[in-house]
Amino acid sequence: MTWEQEMAIQSNEKAKEIAKEIAKEIAQDMTQEAIVKNSISTAKKLIEINLSIENIVKATGLSTKQVLDLKKESEIFQKA
Repeated sequence: MTWEQEMAIQSNEKAKEIAKEIAKEIAQDMTQEAIVKNSISTAKKLIEINLSIENIVKATGLSTKQVLDLKKESEIFQKA
């Protein structure tokens, strides 16, 4: 095998490793995004039934600020 062929094989293997790592990172990001969307959806439902902010934070893992922002958003839509 020539040096050029060996380098091509090594480059191909490195590209495959990089592609696998990128795919793994994308999958992790997508999973995290889905978790956050689900938490937001749950928080909105809990706001509708007037659960306390503290309990919504505990139930969803969202921050107090995030829940308060969702509550304000909900109140704006209710007034409209």
